[in-house]
Amino acid sequence: MLLYILLNNIAPIFALVAVGYYVGKKFNLDIYTLSKVNFYVFIPAMIFVKIYEADIDLDLIRAVLFTLGFAVIQRLYFAGSDIYCPAGTIPLACNLLLLP
Repeated sequence: MLLYILLNNIAPIFALVAVGYYVGKKFNLDIYTLSKVNFYVFIPAMIFVKIYEADIDLDLIRAVLFTLGFAVIQRLYFAGSDIYCPAGTIPLACNLLLLP
């Protein structure tokens, strides 16, 4: 059991660290460019794959749609009130997270 955890969880992390160390020594890499590529390419790709592979239950979809619908209706209902928009502010610039 310990060998399984070591080979499947810990070894890949150390392998990535080692690859990153050797690539960083061999090439002159710009951290700003690498972080942009990571943020705009790799993270969305990973999220897409994880959502695609997930087993989503119909009850979960109903709950999410109900919550989003309720949030939109609440935002439309309180669009011009002072609860979310204090006097002197633009209604579109008010708290968009629906928190007072």
